[in-house]
Amino acid sequence: MNPKPRAARAVPTPAAVVLMLSLLALGCAAPRATPEGAAGVLPTRPLTLKVVNQGLTEVLVYVVDGTAPRRLGPAAAQRSTVMRIHRAQPPTAPLLLMVRPVRSPQVFVPDAVWPRLGQVVELTVDSDLSASRLVAR
Repeated sequence: MNPKPRAARAVPTPAAVVLMLSLLALGCAAPRATPEGAAGVLPTRPLTLKVVNQGLTEVLVYVVDGTAPRRLGPAAAQRSTVMRIHRAQPPTAPLLLMVRPVRSPQVFVPDAVWPRLGQVVELTVDSDLSASRLVAR
């Protein structure tokens, strides 16, 4: 009587084991989104941003709040626009914005500001983007 042959079992290589453990560790270490008001999370108020576009072209405004810029919206030429910024960072962190004219690869990043609670941040966009300025009032 011949015993039944066993099916071949796949044995992971050491490299595959290291890769699986690394992916598992990354998944466990990734920051989790927690609702405001949960333990350890301070509720934040959105910031008010007033964009005064003195330029001749429409611009797109972005907030740089982490790894990638997040689009806030357009600001029409020769107009003022009010936007709300919901930040992922604590309120004491600096605010960094990015401005890009529509249909242009040109980008301008004004100096960061440290707005306090209740302040309005004002971005004045000039035709010469390098003359644009960001202030907290």
